[in-house]
Amino acid sequence: MAILEALIALALIVGFARKITYGGAIVLSLLIWGTAEGFGGPHSSGSSYIGTAIIYALVFSALLSFSYDEGPAPHSLDIWLERRIRWWHRVAEFGAHNHHPQRVLNSVSTTP
Repeated sequence: MAILEALIALALIVGFARKITYGGAIVLSLLIWGTAEGFGGPHSSGSSYIGTAIIYALVFSALLSFSYDEGPAPHSLDIWLERRIRWWHRVAEFGAHNHHPQRVLNSVSTTP
């Protein structure tokens, strides 16, 4: 489990295969929430503790939706790989490849 969490952290830091990373992190968080955290702790009346893993799943879901809306991140390993490997956008991005990496890099370099 520690290795999986470390790999997710490393992929988040460098921006590697974001679509797969976010999806995998959501699944892992939900598995932890459903098993180790027992869906949030004690099952007694009046308990309001839902656990932390469900919050992580919601954060990764938000990151996934932001990634969908914003397109490729200009400062990520994915953008570098997309320039060199034509099919990499299928691993890193959602939908059609309408955000060309070179266009993103040009827009970043021309902003003040």
